[in-house]
Amino acid sequence: MGITMSEENLKEKIIIECPNKECRQKLGIPKTTDTLRVSCPRCGTSFLYPTQKIYKKKTSNRIKNHPIFFGLIITLCFLLLANRYLIGALDLNNIFLIIGICFVLWFFGTWVMDKLKEKDTKWYYQKWFIFLILLIFPPLGITLLWAGSKFKKPSKVILTLLFGSWFVFSVLTYNPGEFFYSPKDEIVKLFSTQKEEVHLKLAEHYVKNNFREVFFK
Repeated sequence: MGITMSEENLKEKIIIECPNKECRQKLGIPKTTDTLRVSCPRCGTSFLYPTQKIYKKKTSNRIKNHPIFFGLIITLCFLLLANRYLIGALDLNNIFLIIGICFVLWFFGTWVMDKLKEKDTKWYYQKWFIFLILLIFPPLGITLLWAGSKFKKPSKVILTLLFGSWFVFSVLTYNPGEFFYSPKDEIVKLFSTQKEEVHLKLAEHYVKNNFREVFFK
């Protein structure tokens, strides 16, 4: 004779399924948040419910997870603050604005990298890294895109056509005088230019006049 459960008892129990693929017996267990050890009366399989889950570790330390990106953000923040200081425009508003922009870039960048992070995929095949390389040097990015990335084939075709066309157009239309770019030279040029402007602003009136006469001759 079967056992009929009251509505009250049904509300206090949940129905689960035996994990044994050859059994799949329906089992009623108490509704609880604790971990229970359940034995199937049909096949004798013993198991834990809820099954032990491997929870993703929350990012408690983003700096540790993204040290290179953090270094780039700090460098950018320092250069922007130094630039404002050299031109005599480093006030509280600019300080808070620059720091705020860097914070936004930091949190948005880490969020994007975490969202695009893929398990069991080498770092140079990660989607975020391939996007970065496509922007910096499309031929290498396209190679990584097809070599081992997990992009779907239509996405690979679209990205290849987009960045490949952009690269070819840039190469065919570049100005040789503007093609060479040295970050080191640009930074040195930036700081030297700003220093000259500061010295000129602080110079005596007759020095400024002589400078204008020589410069505009």
